[in-house]
Amino acid sequence: MDEIIIDETNFHEYFRDTSTNRPEAGDVMVFYKSFAELQTGDLKSQMIDSLYEDKIGAQKAIQIFVKLGKASHQEALKVVKEMCADLHGGMTKDQVLEKPYKFYLQLSFYTKKEYVPVDNPHWELIPIKNFSGKDAG
Repeated sequence: MDEIIIDETNFHEYFRDTSTNRPEAGDVMVFYKSFAELQTGDLKSQMIDSLYEDKIGAQKAIQIFVKLGKASHQEALKVVKEMCADLHGGMTKDQVLEKPYKFYLQLSFYTKKEYVPVDNPHWELIPIKNFSGKDAG
């Protein structure tokens, strides 16, 4: 059997986001967990702008980070609180934009068991039940 190479160019062919896809026969659910950093970019700029321009800015920044950054609500709240504290403490928008903010990232996918990295602490495999009621994993 040929070794399958899964990288950023074909990842979506093997791993399907659970928020936008349904499981297929024989699928398992996997979680990818890791610490990450919110770096300078459009996402962070949108979050900062919402803090300044919207009456419910913090709430909106949290929603943006959850939806576009795939952060959990708890992690988004933590990051937005830290950004607000920095802004309130005298940092400029540009300084906050440049500062990295650490958070815990958890993504979930449907895939086949054989595509999941083995002995990798970032990946957790969860067998799921298919529609016939039998174990899919």
